[in-house]
Amino acid sequence: MIIKTDDVGVNISNAFDVVLETYENLSKMLSEMDIVGNEEGFESLTPKYLRWKSDAHPSGWFTRSFIKLYQLKDTPNLKDSEVFKNGPIFGIEVNFEKKLPVVILSKYTYDFSSYLWDKAPAVSSHWGYYKPIHNHELFTIVEHEDLLISTPNDNKIRENYWNLQSVRYKKINLTQIDSKEKIRIDIFKVLKEL
Repeated sequence: MIIKTDDVGVNISNAFDVVLETYENLSKMLSEMDIVGNEEGFESLTPKYLRWKSDAHPSGWFTRSFIKLYQLKDTPNLKDSEVFKNGPIFGIEVNFEKKLPVVILSKYTYDFSSYLWDKAPAVSSHWGYYKPIHNHELFTIVEHEDLLISTPNDNKIRENYWNLQSVRYKKINLTQIDSKEKIRIDIFKVLKEL
């Protein structure tokens, strides 16, 4: 079948329309997550989502991984920090990199004793929460039933990732999150169980 030039242009425009609509829906979901998370005892560390962008790499021209970070509100603050609590950091990543979009629910455990945790994570801190889940060269990732556990391969990697001890995480299908109640049950209740 030969595609006319006009058809190619329409297909390209339609593809961008789909991406834009997806981003608009995701924006609504991320806002709703902050509301539900607060109701469930979580405090957002990231008013905006973390992401990787690049002008040099075409794959960095659009965002395929969005990460929001939370901590439990009732956990005491870290000494010398008005931002961080003395407890795990919970991550919610919406990821569009594979054939099916997923939500990755993570619990990051750190040794807070030897790193100054005084500033909220910047948008560009995406790498520090993304790579422990996705980089099999720097992290050992083992599966235990429906739970994945990631640990740094050595002390240098541990130090480069703010003294990360481990990440426990689960993946769920993004399309199952279609209501406020699903955000409550399938995201925040699961985070509490990690």
